[in-house]
Amino acid sequence: MEMGSLYYLVHVTGLSPLRGVAISFWVGFAIAFIMQKLLTFKNYDRRPAAIMRQLLLYCLLVAFNYGFTLLAVKWLSATVSVFVIRTLVIGMITCWNFVIYHFIFKPSNAI
Repeated sequence: MEMGSLYYLVHVTGLSPLRGVAISFWVGFAIAFIMQKLLTFKNYDRRPAAIMRQLLLYCLLVAFNYGFTLLAVKWLSATVSVFVIRTLVIGMITCWNFVIYHFIFKPSNAI
């Protein structure tokens, strides 16, 4: 979803690579949270306190990832395709996210 929206924003609407990534990043946000919680970690805890804790921690991690992504695009987009940059950044972020997601979404961590 994120890469599809990035393509649309950059190549169809004509947004800059930086703006396209900035917007498409958030398209994937809600989808990723739900998929990580329910599908990957099978955490079905619907208590408001548990969801708020998970969402807060997830938002902190996403904010860090967002800044990292935008910096990479800003520094490299003059010489490297935005799609190559974004693909590499997604790979890097995925590595550290998977470890951190265990802390955020494991049912034993629910409040």
